[in-house]
Amino acid sequence: MAANVARDLKPVDALEVQVLVDNVTDSLSTVPKDVTNEGTVLVRNGSLKMGAGEYRCCAHHGLSLIITARSGNVKRTLIFDAGPEAYTVTRNGGLLKVPLWAVMGGFHLSGEKIEQIIPDTVKDMQSFGLKRIVPAHCTGWRAVHALANVYGDDVLVPSAVGRQFAF
Repeated sequence: MAANVARDLKPVDALEVQVLVDNVTDSLSTVPKDVTNEGTVLVRNGSLKMGAGEYRCCAHHGLSLIITARSGNVKRTLIFDAGPEAYTVTRNGGLLKVPLWAVMGGFHLSGEKIEQIIPDTVKDMQSFGLKRIVPAHCTGWRAVHALANVYGDDVLVPSAVGRQFAF
């Protein structure tokens, strides 16, 4: 099976990975020429109105990556793992002006107390204009059902072992 997956991979012209959430923030250290620090990104996109506080990204436990692949004039952006807190993703995503094409991962919306936020979560996801939503582990059947009611089969495709997604 791995040989089939490798054979079907298509080359891209460029791949960009932007760290959206990590448990480290460091805008002072020097970086290689192909790496851009947070401050430079925020100045370039107009988000940095002053040097501290709400205009800076925040560190948080977890790891979320914004991955953008370009092939010719086609560009696809997706988020890899949203980390444990949606607050950090929306805060940092807004500051970094990250366009999302798809989200994929365990959305951790199952359990008696957590299931109460499913309606708000589904509503908030609409603001991103997502073209693909791939709920995986720990999303919970109630959340998958709520997402399906809003997005339908064209956008929502649940994850399953062995599935291969092309974005």
